[in-house]
Amino acid sequence: SLRSLAGVVGKVVLGSLADRVGARKVVVTASGLQLVIWIVLLQWPSVPMLIGAGLGLGFAGGALYPLRGALVGQLFGRAGFSSVTGILATMQLLPSLLAPPMAGTLYDQTGDYAAAFQAFLVVYLVAPILLALIRMPARPH
Repeated sequence: SLRSLAGVVGKVVLGSLADRVGARKVVVTASGLQLVIWIVLLQWPSVPMLIGAGLGLGFAGGALYPLRGALVGQLFGRAGFSSVTGILATMQLLPSLLAPPMAGTLYDQTGDYAAAFQAFLVVYLVAPILLALIRMPARPH
């Protein structure tokens, strides 16, 4: 519940910030924040840390879905928006289907979820780097 509430706040706050500084900068920063939160949680696992991580991940992650739409629109315009959004959703399907059984298998083998969380850190590391490398069209003034 707290993570969802933090996600609502993140959508509003980070969406407003994206209007001022650009969606890509906010998405890269939010992704980096998620990476740091996961690393901290893995280093110091506890219930208070889990609650704090849930709030932080909700806040940072809350903005990612609407800002992805803003980035797709900026990169591909109205003509390509639906097609690109459909392709992105399809590309996300396989990892979404594989992540839970992978986490369960790693838990069964190791007795905790740390290995799964460490594997997921790769996504949080690679995604903002790739996004930072994309050449964005000039913003209208």
